[in-house]
Amino acid sequence: MVGDEDDGPRDVPLEARVGDRQDVELMYEFYTDLRDEIDQSIDFQNQIVVGGGVLIAVAYGLQFSGVLQKLAAQNPTLKLIVAALPTITLFTIALWIVEQSRMMRAGHYLHFLENKINAELDGVYLTWENWLRSGNTPIHHRTHHAGQLIGYALFLYGLAALGLGVYAVEILGVTLESIRALSFDWRSLSFVYFLLNVVLLLYLAQYTYLIVFHGESGRATLKRLAFPWTNETSSFEGFKRWEIEYAREHVAGFAYQSEVTDALEETGDGPPGEGDG
Repeated sequence: MVGDEDDGPRDVPLEARVGDRQDVELMYEFYTDLRDEIDQSIDFQNQIVVGGGVLIAVAYGLQFSGVLQKLAAQNPTLKLIVAALPTITLFTIALWIVEQSRMMRAGHYLHFLENKINAELDGVYLTWENWLRSGNTPIHHRTHHAGQLIGYALFLYGLAALGLGVYAVEILGVTLESIRALSFDWRSLSFVYFLLNVVLLLYLAQYTYLIVFHGESGRATLKRLAFPWTNETSSFEGFKRWEIEYAREHVAGFAYQSEVTDALEETGDGPPGEGDG
């Protein structure tokens, strides 16, 4: 029955269960630090999208209201606002990708830490990241998560495409007739700048795809095509194998001590730092 003394440590807070296990205390402290880093990264993402969106919206407002054209007629340097729009939008997207990658990297390691702590305490105590990866989350959670990421991506990439279009019309002087006749200057620095922004946008798009659809089955295939030099160790078993190799080369005492020691004894190498005699 719930509440009986025989139920053991299940009703005791995690901090109390850890006791004098300094290795688990350290892991748990690191776990909470990474949770704080994820919260901080989410705040930064919102600030990046809101800040970049406001700045770009003001520029578009000046452009489409005709105010910018009137001001630029008096001061041509104000055309720099239109010229800078694609780069500002790309910079906003790049910052968003950096924070998303930072958050996902921390979450990936939290997944390993949960398994490490649960194994050391011989119970199921920390499960948040494992639950997120299990596929058992409610449909509204998955819908909200996907909608948020796709919404951000469509918003940012929509602004980027619009910025490139405005630049092409206002700076390059592109029209339907010039496109049909290919009559605009292909060799000008302004066109090279435009082409560079297009290439950067496509380059960032592949990272955005991996972020938005990181749980889909096509992710691994796309990642191998986009980043053939990577060799990600995603499973917890793979992480433990990496830990064992790390312990053998660098560490004399190690968390997961019994498991690491057993694994090293099975290989015949003995515990890290010990010789045969």
